[in-house]
Amino acid sequence: MGSACTSMFNNSVYPSEFYGPTGPEASQAQAFTFLVRDQRLGANVGSAQGPIGLDKYLIKSPIREVIFGGETMGFWNLCAP
Repeated sequence: MGSACTSMFNNSVYPSEFYGPTGPEASQAQAFTFLVRDQRLGANVGSAQGPIGLDKYLIKSPIREVIFGGETMGFWNLCAP
């Protein structure tokens, strides 16, 4: 049963293919831009954010999924397709 659900999910069409990036997708791209920018400016992004590192860029969603974009958490209020 689990594989059937996974297969259905993997065969689905994501809304971003038609409507552009969703909120979380746009946030992840923006956070990656911030990470690259900070690295180029000389910041040690792996250790500058505390003992576990990358707190500024990595967060967990309410369903425990790791999201690359902690600096731009505002996307949780966005009503994207």
